[in-house]
Amino acid sequence: MDDLRAFETTARLGSVRFAADSLALTHGAVSRRITKLSEDLGFKLFEKSGRGLRLTAAGEVLNLTLGRFFTELATTVESLRAANARQNALVLSCEPSVAMRWLIPRLASFQAAHPDIALHLSVGGGPVEFRRDRIDLAIRRLDFALPDAWHVQRLFPEKVGPVVSPQLAPAFASGEYIALGSKTRPDAWPRWLSTHPSVRRPTEIRFYDHHFLIVEAASAGLGVALSPWVLVTDDIDRGRLTAPAGFDPDESHYGLIWTGEPELSGAARHLAQWLQEQVQISFKA
Repeated sequence: MDDLRAFETTARLGSVRFAADSLALTHGAVSRRITKLSEDLGFKLFEKSGRGLRLTAAGEVLNLTLGRFFTELATTVESLRAANARQNALVLSCEPSVAMRWLIPRLASFQAAHPDIALHLSVGGGPVEFRRDRIDLAIRRLDFALPDAWHVQRLFPEKVGPVVSPQLAPAFASGEYIALGSKTRPDAWPRWLSTHPSVRRPTEIRFYDHHFLIVEAASAGLGVALSPWVLVTDDIDRGRLTAPAGFDPDESHYGLIWTGEPELSGAARHLAQWLQEQVQISFKA
C-alpha cells in the first residue's frame, strides 16, 4: 500500500519532489517505492519527458484505478473511524477485486443502516486464517477446499463474459480487438472462446495482474476484458461498459464463510443479511 500511495501521489502531483513533501518522505524514499512497485508489477510506470516524468500507458490505467480506489477507500475509512470507538466491531475479509469494484461502493449504505457497527475491511484471497488475522467473516470465491469446521452462506454464482467500452463494441463483433485477461486465470479466454465458436477470435491476448486492472483497461478502450460479472455490473449499469455476449456461469460460487457457531448472531448476522440484500439488488438490476 505504501508503494501504491507513493505512485498515486507522484502521478497526481506530477513530481517526485512534490509527492515527497505531501507524504512527509524524502525524495529518495518516494523514488525507491515507485521503483520497487514497477519491479513487482513487471512494467514501467513512468518515462522521462524533458526534465519531468510522464505516465506510461500501463501507468495511466493503474493511476485511474488507484485514484478511484483511494478516494472511495478514504471515504469508507473515515466512516469506519467514526464508528471505531464503539464496541460492536467486525472484521470482514474480501477478495481485492470484489472489495474494490463491488463491496466498497456499497458500504456506505451498510454504515447508514447500522451506525452502531464498526466494520473493518481487510483484503485477501484463498484460504483464510481467521484466528491469526482476527477475521470474523470472509467473502471468497469457493474454488478451494474448505475445512469441515467452516460455515458457508452462498452469495452469488460466478459468471464470466467479455466486456468492452461501447465505442469498441463493433471491433469485438468484427474480430479486430485485443483480448485482456488476468494472470490469475490465464486459461480463461481460450476456454471461453472454445464454448463460443461463433465469436470472432481476437488479434492477440494480453495479460494484466488482476481483474480490476483489465476492467479499467477495457473502460479506457484498451481492449475487451473477460471479467466476472460482479466486477462490472455497476459499470454496465452506468454505460461505461457493455457485455455483447452476456455472462456464463462457471459452476463456482462466491460465499460468506466463518468459523465457530453455525448460526450467525449480532453484528455478523446483520452484515450477512445486508450482503444478501445487496446481492438480490444487483441481480435484479
